[in-house]
Amino acid sequence: MRYLFLALILALTPQAQLHAQQPDGGALQDQQHYMQKLNYLIGRWTGQATVTPATGPALQLNETETAQYRSNGTVLEISSIGFAPDGTTPRNFLSTISYDDIHFTYHIATTVNGRSLTADLAVRSKGFSWAYTEAGATTTTTMQLTPKGEWSETTQTVVGNAPPRTVFQMLLHLQP
Repeated sequence: MRYLFLALILALTPQAQLHAQQPDGGALQDQQHYMQKLNYLIGRWTGQATVTPATGPALQLNETETAQYRSNGTVLEISSIGFAPDGTTPRNFLSTISYDDIHFTYHIATTVNGRSLTADLAVRSKGFSWAYTEAGATTTTTMQLTPKGEWSETTQTVVGNAPPRTVFQMLLHLQP
């Protein structure tokens, strides 16, 4: 009887170890499933962008964005650089999008020209939006694929009761 008990323990030990290495409750598969809703972003995109600062003239940029999955398909990384006509790069950012399977929400963490922030991300069919409030100003970014399959993105800022002011606009095309 003692040998049978020992044999049973040894037989089950690899299963227990394997189970301990599996993501808890299928979290990995859930996260991958929800992240697949952003598959349309994968690739290299190029096009034009306009940055409109609070003071001074608008700046036209040649924009390049690259979107790819990381961390076993549970994180979408988007890197971007905007080139001005003089060759400078006044717009650089790196964003990651992830899905929280415990709270059933998407999150974006982004660093733009050295400033970092995080926000909840509202994902909808072929688009998303996110917003944050800082120093009395609310900034909202909305991205949507156009009927032609272009990446259209607009960022607007609202200060107090003033009307929204567009601070960034871009239209990108997916490269083959």
